[in-house]
Amino acid sequence: MKLSYFVAVGLCLPAFSLAQTQTTPNLTPPPAQVVKAGVRVFNQPDVVAGYERQITPRFSLLGGLGYFRQRYSTSGLWFTNAAGQSQPEMLQGLSHSYHADLQLRYYFRARVPRPALTGWYTMFALQGTYRRTEERYVASPTVPVGTRRRYQTTGLQPQLYLGRQWGIGRRIVLDTFVGACVYRRESVNQPNAKAAYLDAGGGLALGWRL
Repeated sequence: MKLSYFVAVGLCLPAFSLAQTQTTPNLTPPPAQVVKAGVRVFNQPDVVAGYERQITPRFSLLGGLGYFRQRYSTSGLWFTNAAGQSQPEMLQGLSHSYHADLQLRYYFRARVPRPALTGWYTMFALQGTYRRTEERYVASPTVPVGTRRRYQTTGLQPQLYLGRQWGIGRRIVLDTFVGACVYRRESVNQPNAKAAYLDAGGGLALGWRL
């Protein structure tokens, strides 16, 4: 009788241990994540989409993509000895700008506990830009009308932000920010044709917690 009792207890112990292992909850919360989309305006406006992931209680990484389409026209006057007078020149252009950026955010310590990825923050970002442009001569004394030219440009902009990400309910966040960026563009008013410029701007985005 005693032998059968100990055998029964021995058979039940592994099953009880397995049940305890399966029902023990994982107390480590998963990293906070947010997907978002919005508008950013610096030297030009663009529509942006991004993904943010918490890496420590204070830091997060964010990757984003942006796009901007612009139509424009330029005009000027040519002075030629042969014509003896000024001749107008006009171009019409269409450019497509594509942006990709990587951002490192630091969230300031809040006075009261807040959900992850909310509150005031500062951020450093690097943005790469690829721009594809096509221009057409509408009027010119030197180039046949209708002539088209195409070219591509690339650039890298360091950016610094100050912003706040607001929690709206359990899932929705609103990201608002201002900042500054350094970029290069061709200019006839500077000794260096590709002088560096400092530009300020801001934006907002609406996000969803995963």
